[in-house]
Amino acid sequence: MLAQKGPHDGKERAIYYLSKKFTTSEKNYSKLEKTCVALVWVLHRLRQYTLHYQTFLVTESDPIKYLLGCPALVGKLAKWQVLISEFDIQVMSQKSVKGRVIADMLAYCPKEVRKDHSPDNRISTIEEDTWTMFFDGVVNLSGSGIGAVLISPNGQHYLVAAKLMFPCTNNIAEYEACILGLQAAIGMEVSKLKVFGDSALIIL
Repeated sequence: MLAQKGPHDGKERAIYYLSKKFTTSEKNYSKLEKTCVALVWVLHRLRQYTLHYQTFLVTESDPIKYLLGCPALVGKLAKWQVLISEFDIQVMSQKSVKGRVIADMLAYCPKEVRKDHSPDNRISTIEEDTWTMFFDGVVNLSGSGIGAVLISPNGQHYLVAAKLMFPCTNNIAEYEACILGLQAAIGMEVSKLKVFGDSALIIL
């Protein structure tokens, strides 16, 4: 749903409602990829509104914030990042919504919360899928570069890379690479992660 404040009374009004059905291939996307597909589709479908004005994106999906601020991506995510970059988007959480129209829309389409019932009142455990992260940092005469690769449980690879703009040692570069990868994992809401590097770093 797209809402806009009136030019005279400042009252918020809904001006557009949209919905999209995922294709067969899109149904196999991760949660992050599905969110990006929806965002890119909406922005370009409403281009006459979103291109020339600042757009406030109401979401609780951290992967979107990660995608908008990530320095380097590959594959579909890189393409979506480029498509999104031409728009002036301000991400905000649902708790920050003050407008009546958007608040009513969120109330009508609440976020699904699963409440699994345990008959014997015992604690149930859920086996979470494990992601894998490889990181590395390099220092040479041309500068310092860091990078990390996140691998999802279904084998999808996500690359993040950056260039350090300050002098550092090899150990510092390794630490920075590890931090870069962990920040990406947090942004993608990864809850279980195995980390691998080629240095004996001490992480507290």
